[in-house]
Amino acid sequence: MSQQTEIFTGVAAVVAPFLTALFQRAHWSAAVKRWVAITVALILATVTVLVTGVEDPGDILAVAALIIAGSQVIFSAVYPAAWAITDAATPAAEVPEGVLPPEEPVEPTEDGVDLDAVISSALAASELESGEDDV
Repeated sequence: MSQQTEIFTGVAAVVAPFLTALFQRAHWSAAVKRWVAITVALILATVTVLVTGVEDPGDILAVAALIIAGSQVIFSAVYPAAWAITDAATPAAEVPEGVLPPEEPVEPTEDGVDLDAVISSALAASELESGEDDV
């Protein structure tokens, strides 16, 4: 690998986390985010190999591996900035009217039963019965 290829690979590794953050959405699963990062790295590796004129197509995978490794180091170093870019690039979800809870706290009913407590305990019991864990 030439020195020019190494320089372009380093630059691509620095740019990759930010490009990845622009394409990802906060609500996507970790697997989808991983594939987006790999795709960005492969595209950057292909561009790097084409720009630097590397003749061996097998170098695309070597450059991609270096870009992925380097981008992980850069991402770890600038994680807060990348998180802010991901949040800024993700469109905010619109909540239809009437979906939000009332502004005022719910008062106990006439017989003294707090409906919030009853609903919360029913939801907790249904989660126990179904065996679901939020962990």
